[in-house]
Amino acid sequence: RSLCDWSSDVCSSDLVETDAPAHEPAAADAQTYEAVAAERDKYLEIAKRTRAEFENYQKRASRDAETERKYAARPLLTDLLPVIDNLDRALSSAKGKPDPTGILSGLEIVRKQLADALAKHGVVAVDPAGEPFDPNQHEAILQQPAPGAAPMTVLHVAQVGYRLHDRVLRPAHVVVAAPAD
Repeated sequence: RSLCDWSSDVCSSDLVETDAPAHEPAAADAQTYEAVAAERDKYLEIAKRTRAEFENYQKRASRDAETERKYAARPLLTDLLPVIDNLDRALSSAKGKPDPTGILSGLEIVRKQLADALAKHGVVAVDPAGEPFDPNQHEAILQQPAPGAAPMTVLHVAQVGYRLHDRVLRPAHVVVAAPAD
């Protein structure tokens, strides 16, 4: 077999000689190489710049998220500050007064104001007295016999629980009716 059969469809006998000098194709190749290299450098620079911008974006987004988390409680705290002010007023007016009736009514008003501020932000009290015990929402601190009460029923709430929207913020501490022996 000839060299033409193995290498390609073009055989050295098929080549036509031209009068073009031999250095021109090399010059054209060099120009093409330089153009491709310049284009490569341009795209490499764009890629580097894009990567740097993306890294800066990630840092900025992380910093913004951290700042948002840090100050997320601001609206709640702003609503609680008047409650503290009113507690201070109630305490200062209680000093030197023998009749606690006015003080108690003032403290009840302040407590209602605090409960309203918490409710405004989705915090609600959980008072499960008389309800069946739910370990997802209650924490049993004691079981005691209770004739006439269904077993595992909440008899007494030792500490009120709280929910934030649909999640337990603090479980209610409860006394539960013991099962009959």
